[in-house]
Amino acid sequence: MRAMIEIEWMDGLVTKVPEFALGDVFGESVQVELDFKFDDVSEGLWVEVRHHKPDEGSDGDPRERACTLHADCHYGLVDAVDLDRIFCVLFEGQPRICRIAGELVNLSRACAMAQG
Repeated sequence: MRAMIEIEWMDGLVTKVPEFALGDVFGESVQVELDFKFDDVSEGLWVEVRHHKPDEGSDGDPRERACTLHADCHYGLVDAVDLDRIFCVLFEGQPRICRIAGELVNLSRACAMAQG
């Protein structure tokens, strides 16, 4: 199974969150946006799901119609109380958050700070 998110826990357990199949939630194929909140994980690791829906008021070629963005839900991958059990979080195979010297570190932010 190809996983979009992999959570490696301190006890060796690995949790895999697979890619979402388009249309599973909405009953048809739609464009879905997923925002993974890696910037501040102090309240846990959350995902926001949104989808695009064609604007019913626009006419013409459906490929050129305007779309509106609808927020569908937020759901938690890791509760705040479980953050101390995380070893590493990978996004599409790349480490994004890892435990270094006992603390969870946002690797993208750490790299940006080191370069700037």
